[in-house]
Amino acid sequence: MRFLDTVKLAPRLPVLLATMLLAPDAFAGDWYVDAVHGSDSNSGASPQAAWRTITHAVTHLQAGSERILVAAGTYDVALGEVFPIEPKPGHQIIGMPGEARPVIHGDSVVNSRLFRFVSAAGAPQFFGPDTRLENLILRRADWGIEIRALSGDVSPTFVNLELARLTWFGMTVFAQGGTSSPTLERSRLGTTVPTGSCGLIDCRGMSSPGILLRVRDCQFVDNGGWAIGLRQNVDARFERCQIDSQVFAGIYASAGLNESLRLECIDTVITNNMLPFDLQSDRGSVYATFTRCSMGGSPSGVIAHNAHPSGSLYYSLDSCLVLTNGPLLVAGSNTQPALSRSFLSDASYAGINGCISGDARVHDEIGGDLRLRYGSPCIDAAGTDAPAGARDAEGNLRDVDGDLDRVAHTDIGALEFRPLELESTGERGTPLQLRSWGAPGALSTIYWTRRPLAEPTSTPFGLFLLDPDLARVFKVTSTGYDTPTLLQRLIPNDPALIGQSFSFQALVDSPASPIQKAFTNAVEVTVLP
Repeated sequence: MRFLDTVKLAPRLPVLLATMLLAPDAFAGDWYVDAVHGSDSNSGASPQAAWRTITHAVTHLQAGSERILVAAGTYDVALGEVFPIEPKPGHQIIGMPGEARPVIHGDSVVNSRLFRFVSAAGAPQFFGPDTRLENLILRRADWGIEIRALSGDVSPTFVNLELARLTWFGMTVFAQGGTSSPTLERSRLGTTVPTGSCGLIDCRGMSSPGILLRVRDCQFVDNGGWAIGLRQNVDARFERCQIDSQVFAGIYASAGLNESLRLECIDTVITNNMLPFDLQSDRGSVYATFTRCSMGGSPSGVIAHNAHPSGSLYYSLDSCLVLTNGPLLVAGSNTQPALSRSFLSDASYAGINGCISGDARVHDEIGGDLRLRYGSPCIDAAGTDAPAGARDAEGNLRDVDGDLDRVAHTDIGALEFRPLELESTGERGTPLQLRSWGAPGALSTIYWTRRPLAEPTSTPFGLFLLDPDLARVFKVTSTGYDTPTLLQRLIPNDPALIGQSFSFQALVDSPASPIQKAFTNAVEVTVLP
């Protein structure tokens, strides 16, 4: 009997982990809000006695570690919400786990703000990272989130948010007299309102030290302006993010007189924007680094302009993939990048500090799909290997042996190539797909086990990551060069297999291997309800 005739496979492991992280384990300080069944005359102390509005919850509760668990529903003015909702320090507003997330809806009211975190001048407050918004959808307002630090410190955490159809800004951070260190994780920001000044994140640090922004595993997509605006005294770090389809620049960063701005992008994809980034210094200091990033699908190159001799502007590209329509630098740029071991479509940089040019062999350069195909010169070619445990922009582990020579190194760009790919939603009756890359028509023997990935076993063909005592042949097929060979099976419905994990790995013929064969990366799936 075939393996997939008896197995119901699950969504990817991150879905399970996200669900576990969102599970509302009860503790002192839990309060409940329910737009459908709640009432603001209730106690709020249990799901059965939930309040009706978030506004009532944050008004009623004192500052401190208070967790406000919000049921699915629409929270708007008609319900009784008063915008902006202003959480106190320590308030955690968390959408209850489930298929539907709570929707905070501004009804497109002019000058509306959904959430505001403020420390006023002369009345300092201190919002630590325990102040948070999580698992919410924010829609139909001029501003999604406003942070103002005029004294004290305003440093909330935002996790698993969706901000959509906002007119002006997704999130604004303003610091003058106070400091702000917000963190944004696993969130998606986008707007379809085509106004030229709209932005998904806008940071203005009017005084030093200003703003410390940390963003991880986020998407900034489909916006009528620019995605990220950084001005004045800001230190911003983006890891494993996607910045796609902005009418203007993906990132705009500017520093004026006596201002200092620092930007760091790691394992980030910047595609389909008018410009990948625009850096401007006018008697200030701008320091920007791009490490293992992929940029492409843009009609123009980049702007880097130092407007005054007293200013300074430095930016570097290390192990980056940059595909532009024409020269890398837009006319008017007067600062040269520091380049290291990058792939640049602007061939004038070929040979500089290990940089290369030519055919990058990506999936779709014009469409902005910068995933690598087998045989790309970017595979296993980064200047230095990523730190142990590092992941690419899609969450896959780095240092895969992509060229199948039995030695794993980091790829140039934000997307690590994997000779064996797995794609599945895990839903019953939907297909599970295994894709096998390699030399044209080479033999690929795919193994599987009814176990999670095992401790690595050293073999002449590289590391074997399945349990060698349990591994069996799943399918013998061939590899694809320009497009992978596709192996597809339907996922059956068998509840008895819920919670089990299954692993796959292929042994392929490889001309790059000294012994003509090599193991690919391994993939794993877990059966969920």
